[in-house]
Amino acid sequence: MGRKTWESLPEQIKPLQGRINAVISSNPDYELPEGVLQFDSLDQALMAISTSGIIDRVFVAGGGQLYAEAVLHPELEQIFLTRLEADFDCDVFFPEKIPEGFDIISATETMESDGLEYYMVILERTEEALLDADETVEELVDPEY
Repeated sequence: MGRKTWESLPEQIKPLQGRINAVISSNPDYELPEGVLQFDSLDQALMAISTSGIIDRVFVAGGGQLYAEAVLHPELEQIFLTRLEADFDCDVFFPEKIPEGFDIISATETMESDGLEYYMVILERTEEALLDADETVEELVDPEY
């Protein structure tokens, strides 16, 4: 997860239980609790985690810039996407555009929990997902770009 996502988590749930917590921050002096890993890039985190031999699946938990980088990453195999059927006052979103080469392999019907409707979709890479020459990470993050 990115630094801002880490900072947005309520203190009582930090670090997230039952998983390795890795925070991406360009600030080498950023202080994290013992046991929380820090990396300066998604690639650095993926390299370290993949060579650990104890992790077989990595989940990206946000924020927007990290999501945009992750959906373009050649190692990405699947996207587990939950869409909320509501409007929220927030400023960070998952990219509106999914790169070419991903197909929906599973989707749920609309469900409801605590008055919030949502559905889940799993997309899987079917071929190399490449950007058009004029498409950028910023365009994925901001559909109004």
